[in-house]
Amino acid sequence: MKSLFIKAGLASCLALGLPLFQDHALAASSSNVQSKCSSLGILKKGINPSYQHMNCLLTQTAIEAGIPPEIMKAVATQENNSWRQFDKKGKPVISSDKGIGVMQITNQKRYDTEKLKYDIPYNLKAGADLLNDMYSRSDLPSILPKDKDVLETWYFAVMAYNGTKPINSPLYQSTGKVNTNAYQEKVWTHLNSESFLEDTTIRKPAFSVKDFKYDPKNKANIIFLKKTYTLSSLLHQTRYGLKKNDKVIASWDNSNLNEVRIRKSPSTGSSFKWMKKGSQLTITGPYSFDRSLNSSNPFVWYPVSVPGQKGTWYIASSYITKMLSKPTVSPVNSKSRQISGKAVKNSVITVKKGSSRLGTIKTNSTGSFTMNIPLQKAGTVLQVTYKDSKNATSPAAAVKVTAK
Repeated sequence: MKSLFIKAGLASCLALGLPLFQDHALAASSSNVQSKCSSLGILKKGINPSYQHMNCLLTQTAIEAGIPPEIMKAVATQENNSWRQFDKKGKPVISSDKGIGVMQITNQKRYDTEKLKYDIPYNLKAGADLLNDMYSRSDLPSILPKDKDVLETWYFAVMAYNGTKPINSPLYQSTGKVNTNAYQEKVWTHLNSESFLEDTTIRKPAFSVKDFKYDPKNKANIIFLKKTYTLSSLLHQTRYGLKKNDKVIASWDNSNLNEVRIRKSPSTGSSFKWMKKGSQLTITGPYSFDRSLNSSNPFVWYPVSVPGQKGTWYIASSYITKMLSKPTVSPVNSKSRQISGKAVKNSVITVKKGSSRLGTIKTNSTGSFTMNIPLQKAGTVLQVTYKDSKNATSPAAAVKVTAK
């Protein structure tokens, strides 16, 4: 349930001169979202839609707003665990501090109060716009690279959705321990456990008490002393940007898992087969919401073609990652003292011979690279990979050294 800190977040937004969305634009956008989800049902005043209908509304609202749906849904779960706009009597859900509906928007002049109460897409869009406002705040630290598709970069925006008060400090100032009761920490728990089924970990920076300044005895906002953070671990992009013909791999962070289920229909109740981690798949169409409308699965299902298997299979969005392409490498002979090629721009190239690393170099703004190497014997196989800005490593391009 929304606490009083949403008020502080909105007040900060207004004080900073952030742009306020126009009501007619919000209403038009809400209508568009509703239309895209109409196959899952028709919204009726005072009646909550099915779980998967709400899943669609949250997903489409987030995509239209440029927010990862995983973030939008985790915030909605923290605000309103059951994603319900109305109570059993058909009245709008309103918290003790007057937070309204699924996104628990506190009544402000920038919103139409009656629409916030009775128009679900309007309520969701108001929450999405508020999240975007928080992401744009210049007084909050940035997590690099500041790419809205990267889930990790939303940490401080999620905090600010509830308020940058001492209660939401990432660490307890007195002990340096993680503040698991902070709003954004609770949202991160939902993100990891629900959208990613606890098999993929959306990371957070390694904070220090020196990063923040605040007086725990009053309600003044936290002063952020450190303005940028860089994570060395693998960053995670939203899974909702995948398109038909995209190559993906079955991938997750949990090293204890070696297999995952692929299913014959978009539902956890359908028949399945086991597939090994690292298997390559091809997306064959748009994602689907769970076939069981009352299923509490917040993720979506992608149709995929599976090598060696007939027909279309479905895999949960939690378990796939878009596959990086291999770097392109020019031929190398026994007289070559350089290796060159192309990869993703500003990525880090690594060249190996077996387990030995021959060197690394960064590609330029066009993706080209040229690196000096020792002379290699004919028949030697070199492995060339790159690491992109999200710390993801590409498949290796193998280059066999020819005689000259």
